Amino acid sequence: MKKSNIGFAIFIFSIFIISLTSCAMFDDYEKLCDEKIETIISAATDNEPEAIKSLFSKNTMNSDARFDEKVNEFIDFFEGTYQSYDRDGLYTKEDIDSNKVIKFHRISYDVFTTKYVYRIAFKWYSKDDYDKNNLGISSLYVTRLELNSNLDETYWGDVSNRIGLFIEK
Repeated sequence: MKKSNIGFAIFIFSIFIISLTSCAMFDDYEKLCDEKIETIISAATDNEPEAIKSLFSKNTMNSDARFDEKVNEFIDFFEGTYQSYDRDGLYTKEDIDSNKVIKFHRISYDVFTTKYVYRIAFKWYSKDDYDKNNLGISSLYVTRLELNSNLDETYWGDVSNRIGLFIEK
């Protein structure tokens, strides 16, 4: 009886430790995503297209001949002095197949400036054992709050899961 009680206690303790570790990993991804939105905001405010481009995956940048132009359009679209942002959802998915991992995160923010409130969502690959050129942001969507019809829902951009930078005007 004592061995089964010890085994059960070890099992419960293991579950507890795993749950704490999972929360810590989730918090780390929230922080990493927050760093990305802060870079995006800073780069848009300071007119630094290279800083924005550095966040995107190589495959994303190579998939659109107008990518550089879209980055500049985004910078022009982003107006006002930055005040704050609210994170409005984080979705993380990890696929493991034959010991190869693909892990991505979708996150949405409301970004407040003195002129507008922006809704920005992006999909970011933190791991891809199949293609390292997928690492980075694969899609970024931005709109102004007043242009978005689903104000009570988290903004994810469009549902077609396209890669690239998209401004919804």
